[in-house]
Amino acid sequence: NAGRLGFSADDISDYAPESGGRFPLTWVAAWRADCDFAAMSDVTEEALLRDELGAETLDAFAGLLAGQGLDPADYCYLPVHPWQWNEKIAKIYAPDIAEHRLVYLGQSPDLYQPQQSIRSLFNVTDPTRHYVKTALSIVNMGFTRGMSADYMRTTPLINDWVRRRVDGDEYLRSMGFEILFEVAAIGYRNPVYNSITAPGSEYRKLLSALWRQSPVPRIAPHEQLTTMAALLHIDHLGTPLIEAFIERSGLAPAEWMRRYLRTYLHPITYLLYHHEMKFSPHGENLILVLDNGIPVRAILKDIGEEVCIFNDPDDLPQSCRRALTTEPDTI
Repeated sequence: NAGRLGFSADDISDYAPESGGRFPLTWVAAWRADCDFAAMSDVTEEALLRDELGAETLDAFAGLLAGQGLDPADYCYLPVHPWQWNEKIAKIYAPDIAEHRLVYLGQSPDLYQPQQSIRSLFNVTDPTRHYVKTALSIVNMGFTRGMSADYMRTTPLINDWVRRRVDGDEYLRSMGFEILFEVAAIGYRNPVYNSITAPGSEYRKLLSALWRQSPVPRIAPHEQLTTMAALLHIDHLGTPLIEAFIERSGLAPAEWMRRYLRTYLHPITYLLYHHEMKFSPHGENLILVLDNGIPVRAILKDIGEEVCIFNDPDDLPQSCRRALTTEPDTI
């Protein structure tokens, strides 16, 4: 787990991926003037929230605000990890809560389960709904896992540009390779902290979230999903998971590995050399689609924060230039 500094023993039981816990998200209304909501070109805030929460929950949220004499149109709705709300937001942003710049709305009707990345959450009530990635201010894998409200302004726009770049690529289509795009993001910027801190400060990473496409609607009933990182798992009897996949497939180990590398390594290399984009396809970011234990295609996630774009493309908008890299071709 490489840290989890900030979690108590009870928190690990409640929120760590290996515990398998399921919990609702906390939802808050955040003063719209202090928020940045951004979305891909075919997504609207209203449609996203309706699809993720349902009309009944949205009406209940609006009723809570109206009951306090507040206008729902003045607020954005924002999901928060329950640990983040209890340990950070309710304390650090207590003045914002007192001034109704932040309003607690309650819990989501759906339950979520943390993935291996700990702050990306899978909707177990309705798996076709989006993943939700939330700020989580614990130290894990050497970094505090907040999410920059400044970056939320441009993350979906970077996803939009990447989609336009690869959309219709015949080679990627022939490989069955797909990308899970971050369709929308939101960040709350406290006016005081924002005025006295520099970009990158942890105080600018306390209250943000993004919505990422789910892979579940993309697979057939006879197919299964697994992260590439899961291939390293060894069970309590000492049996590697990859061994079980190979046995189920009926293939020789060398042939299984050949198919695995073709589904994963070929598209990643092609994206680098043909489209001049480098991603971070580590084990947790790469999802394998298996058919009877056989890797048949791969799905990549974590685009906005991980992509590096080379050679300054002519059509790269200013809003996406933080993804531009100036690394030379030579080493």
